[in-house]
Amino acid sequence: MNMLWNALEQSCLEHAYRPALSDQAGNVISYGELLGRVRARANLLRSLLSTGSRVAVLEEYPLEEAIEILALLSLNVTIVPLYKRYGIQRCEQILGHTRPHYLLSKLAASELELLEQTCEAVGTTLLSPHLGDLVQQNPGKEKLGDTEQPLPPSFLMYTSGSTGKPKGAILTYANIWANIVDIRAYFDINKKDHILINRSLSHASVMTGEFLLGLMCGAQLTFYTEAFMPRRLLSFMEKTGITVFGTTPTIFYQLACDKANYSLPQLSKVSLMGEYMHKQVASKAKERFPHVEFYMLYGQTEASPRITYLPSEHFSQKEGCIGKPLLSMKIRIVDNQGVDTCEGEVGQLLVQGPNVFYGYWDAPELTSAKLKDGWLHTGDAIYQGTDGYLYIAGRQDDMIIRAGMNIYPKEIEDRLLEDERIREVIVFSAMNPKYGQSIQMAVVAESDALLTQADVMAICKKKLASYQYPDEIQIVEAIPRNHAGKIVRKPINYAQTLI
Repeated sequence: MNMLWNALEQSCLEHAYRPALSDQAGNVISYGELLGRVRARANLLRSLLSTGSRVAVLEEYPLEEAIEILALLSLNVTIVPLYKRYGIQRCEQILGHTRPHYLLSKLAASELELLEQTCEAVGTTLLSPHLGDLVQQNPGKEKLGDTEQPLPPSFLMYTSGSTGKPKGAILTYANIWANIVDIRAYFDINKKDHILINRSLSHASVMTGEFLLGLMCGAQLTFYTEAFMPRRLLSFMEKTGITVFGTTPTIFYQLACDKANYSLPQLSKVSLMGEYMHKQVASKAKERFPHVEFYMLYGQTEASPRITYLPSEHFSQKEGCIGKPLLSMKIRIVDNQGVDTCEGEVGQLLVQGPNVFYGYWDAPELTSAKLKDGWLHTGDAIYQGTDGYLYIAGRQDDMIIRAGMNIYPKEIEDRLLEDERIREVIVFSAMNPKYGQSIQMAVVAESDALLTQADVMAICKKKLASYQYPDEIQIVEAIPRNHAGKIVRKPINYAQTLI
């Protein structure tokens, strides 16, 4: 039984006259209308698809994308969400790896032409606005959505993780359902809420923790697709009465620092995820919006994605804290030999629970490395504090070994960010014939600060141990981020962004 779709369908029936989805242009779809459009789309697709069919979705307009995804969920097929802003090359890479049976898209013909060759090469049928013609040619397939056979994966969610190379995480209907149940246990969303979605549904955190969660709770979801400009986003949030918002700490810090007089009186809950939460960010957020409940979240796509949360009452009190596990999660922190660590000792976080993924699509070696003895190896360096909460030290694969010393970039970054002249800093490594690895640092100064390399080194000498001193410092205008908005922590030609 597809409990996920059953819950979504029941919510649509229960809240039929309430607004479900809306966009920047002012288009609004009620829950009743949404269910009707989803059912109509599903009926059109039913004769083409079989249970377990893999279907990629690439839409420009979020309302169209939402309807496509819900229709496919109701049909018990496997969905591969794509994102136009990935760029054609990344979309082609995912299509080539997944080899979906169909690609649903209403992009302009000129854009689809770029994907047609890839679709043809991997045996994917491109379903355009002329879907009806194809349906008439393929009548009478097995009825979908009511089958009692085991459900296929619900999503192939592509994540680059720390490797930069996309991997398809296989998430089942049960994975998604379990994670939503756990999120609802601590995050109180109801039909009076108005959720802003400003990121792609191709991200597990958006799909599970915002889109599907919001629909199950009867909330209104508004899609915001405009390029990020703090003042315009603040204006839109205040004008539309947004009550719930999820983003990264970096993005919200920019909103909190904007000098425009927007207080967002209706905003009640903000979820921050995808990056480390620095003390200055937490302090600024609470100072600017004291009426808001802030939640720091931690997860991975491979966990559907939520793993831990920090309750709002501790948000500005526990720097570096990712909180405690969700109700259904079990955790361990182990050293390099797989032995459980002691309190305060850094080790790798392992997790186990019903939300942990099935594996990577067509990548058995990667799956074996990620899933061992029933535990998901997160690759994150974590320790448990005396308060029982979990704290993040960084990524294990970010660790720099310099002259035999283990150095965690996050520790260096945290200390430097204590200086009010520094807005952002990233530490990464490069090979050094003398020390094995050298410490490289890129720094973004606050807009009103004049900061030189000598200034930064002086800060380092004041706040760091000598073995943590950087070998090279660059003052840059911006730090590169990937398509998900996360900082790219690897050797890059930062000289391109030098001031």
